[in-house]
Amino acid sequence: MGKKVIHSITSGIVLLFLIIGLFGCEMPHSPDFGITQSLDIPLFQKKVDFLGGPDALVDTTKNNLNNFLSVDSTGLVKLSTRTDFTSSVSVSTSGSGLPKTVGSSTSGYSVVINLNYDDTTNGINILDLYDNAEAKIVKISNLKYFSKRMGNFSLNNAQMNLYYRTNITGGNKVYAGIVGNDPNGNSVFFMPKTGSKYTVTGSPVNGLDAHGQALPDNQLMTFGITADSTRTDTLFGSLKFNSNNSNIGDFISNLPTEVRFIGKAILVFSGIPTTPPNNFFFDTAIGLDIPLDIATPSQPATYVDTVSADLSSLPSGQGDTRLSSASIMMHYTNGLPLAANLQLTFLDQNMNPVTTVPDTAAGTAPIVLKAADVDPQTHFVSIPNKNVLQISFSRNQLDTLHTARYVRLYAKLNTTNNGSVRIQASDFLQMKLSGNFKIQSKVGGKTNGN
Repeated sequence: MGKKVIHSITSGIVLLFLIIGLFGCEMPHSPDFGITQSLDIPLFQKKVDFLGGPDALVDTTKNNLNNFLSVDSTGLVKLSTRTDFTSSVSVSTSGSGLPKTVGSSTSGYSVVINLNYDDTTNGINILDLYDNAEAKIVKISNLKYFSKRMGNFSLNNAQMNLYYRTNITGGNKVYAGIVGNDPNGNSVFFMPKTGSKYTVTGSPVNGLDAHGQALPDNQLMTFGITADSTRTDTLFGSLKFNSNNSNIGDFISNLPTEVRFIGKAILVFSGIPTTPPNNFFFDTAIGLDIPLDIATPSQPATYVDTVSADLSSLPSGQGDTRLSSASIMMHYTNGLPLAANLQLTFLDQNMNPVTTVPDTAAGTAPIVLKAADVDPQTHFVSIPNKNVLQISFSRNQLDTLHTARYVRLYAKLNTTNNGSVRIQASDFLQMKLSGNFKIQSKVGGKTNGN
């Protein structure tokens, strides 16, 4: 959308120069003659839906989003995905310090086995979440579209399923560490809530680390492998996490594009201690269900994107024609439950900043789109917000815009009244842009204009 707006503005200005050229051809060539032309020109009018094709705020035809985004019976937009199982890592209980007996008697014994490949360069039986050779790394590529552009949202009512398949028999117990990383390197550890059945207190296993440091109990989880009497080879199980039993809201609000897993299992055997069976495996997959039920309770959320915007056709101010002033009026109807404080940074061909609007140092008024009203019961949009705002450029900015080749949009977003809101597929943003341009032309050696 931003790219089309910029292209429309550029086309309108080019048209202005053609008109001025025609006027100039009809004027007498006198060293005392100059002209200033002021024109109001419609630049852009569009209604943009939240979900849809190339003209929508979120283009579901790209980045594999068609199979990622869904709409429930109320119109609420949801992000849903499930990753495939990663390649299995067979774990032998012989060699490399395995197994480690943690308890034994004449009636039975227990051992600890690693559920990941053990890269012994960091120590025997030490698994590290950030050792790429050891951690199971699950990629969630569908979240990358949002994760690269958005931040600081608080997502409500998210759920995560951890699926596993293993040939470890039912009744044994797993201890694990999980961390989610976004593309910018921000990490959030998955943590069970105190008192839930997944909480670890006084872990009986060692060697579950992150960056060489042992994970504390509150960053570990535990669960039992569920027995399945109908299967004798591979067991399949799943664990469901929500806001009642974990920090899933914080974990998912980080919009992780990869999830890392390390774990160990305590296996219990009956009889006199002997060599346990070999070649165990444990494999994981992730399922996410994320309704766009969001809030910005403590600080604004952020949205950032960069689009191409070649403004080389604008005058440089060094020739016979230059912009003496320019302003853009935006008439909008915001049918989204989000207010936006906008900042546009124009970049040159090397991605270096040229100028920024609004120019806060010069006291330019902020560019703010007001949020729609929401129903206090459903948290859906009830009344769109209609308003007008003006974007102005200073004299110095006008003379530098011709060097711009890109525009970076940075938006601070707040939900309506900073409360919890829910986004529907039918939410929209409608805009009408018009420009007022004053072009100053020099004829016969004299310049005239405002």
